[in-house]
Amino acid sequence: MQLGKNHNTCIQFIFCCALLSLEMLIFLSNDMFLPAVHEIAAKFAINQASAQQSVTLWFIGSAMVQLMSGPLDERFGHKKTLIAGILNFTLASLVCFYATDYTIFSIGRFFEGASVGLILTAGYSLIHETNGSIKAIKIISIMRAFSIIPAAIGPTVGAIFITFFNWQSMFLWFTLLSFCLAIIFYFYTPQCKQTLSTTINVKQIISSYLRMLKCKQMMGYAISSTFILMLLVFWIVESVKIIIQHDQQSIKTYGIIQCSVALMLSVGSMFAAKVSKSSNLKLSIASILSINFLCMTLGYALLSIMEVPISLSAILVGITFLCSGTISEILNRLAIEHSPESVGMSNSFIIAVRSIGASVACVIGGLVLINMKTFFAISSIYTFISLFIFIKYKKVTLKEIS
Repeated sequence: MQLGKNHNTCIQFIFCCALLSLEMLIFLSNDMFLPAVHEIAAKFAINQASAQQSVTLWFIGSAMVQLMSGPLDERFGHKKTLIAGILNFTLASLVCFYATDYTIFSIGRFFEGASVGLILTAGYSLIHETNGSIKAIKIISIMRAFSIIPAAIGPTVGAIFITFFNWQSMFLWFTLLSFCLAIIFYFYTPQCKQTLSTTINVKQIISSYLRMLKCKQMMGYAISSTFILMLLVFWIVESVKIIIQHDQQSIKTYGIIQCSVALMLSVGSMFAAKVSKSSNLKLSIASILSINFLCMTLGYALLSIMEVPISLSAILVGITFLCSGTISEILNRLAIEHSPESVGMSNSFIIAVRSIGASVACVIGGLVLINMKTFFAISSIYTFISLFIFIKYKKVTLKEIS
């Protein structure tokens, strides 16, 4: 009995490590890619704004396929859906590697993003279903603490990589590493009691999504979480323009700032894992969410009208990211808790909402002339909306899922 329990624990640990590695690899495919935008523009004879649209295409692909990832997960099971998502990412990366035309390259980028929905829906649904609420928050918060490493090192590593290698060769590495991870998942995926549907009923799927849209409590937490993600994506995508192009800082300074900001986000995620063990969990979560939202909103509003040096700005961004890391996964879990649908469908829907928000953040970044003050101004709007929605639906309840 004890041997079986230890075996399951071992499989769960390997699975979580592999999922974390895969998530980091997926996000590296976006973050390492950012410094190569001007080289992509030169290769395909397009302007830099058009080249940067391939970043937005990645998020659009994620959002569009996401709504089908839940039904596919419920029809074919977590393991098959997860491996299908990885193989799709592998093939899409291979397309990007061999692309000689920008249209083909864009298609590859779109399907790279499309893989995210299948992978994250199946992977995180498994964690939610094989663990209780509190343990799930703890595990995912710890994983989130490490999964933001690509945001910290991705652009810097990408800049170093393209100094020594052709930028397209990074997609070959994504292809090889993702295929290796697919093999690991084939052998090390935890078993859970999942009731599979016999068919994919489009009418039933639409009805499920409509029920979730009408669930005000769930939508409140999901949208609140989405605006926090929009803030993070906004910084990741626009930080190159803000720090290097606008403020004329070096790649080294950029790397130090990104590492510092990501470290604060990581600390926030670890703090969320710590809070999940609190004896008065409901009070702790309500207090943390309210205080962090308020600090972020007021902080960004003040910074949007103040002139501060780049070093101080980076510190303040880091502090607010610490708040983001603390509340992000808690909000996601609360959305799932209040959903009228299964964990797989709920996870799919929430990630779809977040992907749409991330796409919007990319588009806004492309349309607005970005410097540190405009970044803070737009970020204060994001956090204010998130705070307003949270206050409107702030009934916090967490239950154990057997």
